[in-house]
Amino acid sequence: MILPARVKVFDARKRFWDCLWSQASDALHKSSEIVIIGYRLAPADERARDLIFRAGNNYTPVSICCGRENARIAKELADAGFASVESSSTHFSDWLKARRNPSNP
Repeated sequence: MILPARVKVFDARKRFWDCLWSQASDALHKSSEIVIIGYRLAPADERARDLIFRAGNNYTPVSICCGRENARIAKELADAGFASVESSSTHFSDWLKARRNPSNP
């Protein structure tokens, strides 16, 4: 979970944060699906972006639900080599409906 702070400082409790980021990296690499909801992958979030773009398995399907940022995020992921990126739902309620009934999005 990436907290919505404008400036993210990870110097305090460095061992704690490094351990947490390492666990997140392992989880992303082993995941069968990556879901990004409401997180716009801002360029300022360098460590989070690096984690997703470099630790994620490029063959893992990615589902995006981030409003008007969907197209940009999908393009960035595709440019980074992710093979399966789905970004048709811009609202969380629509994303949930599609997940509940995949044959009728």
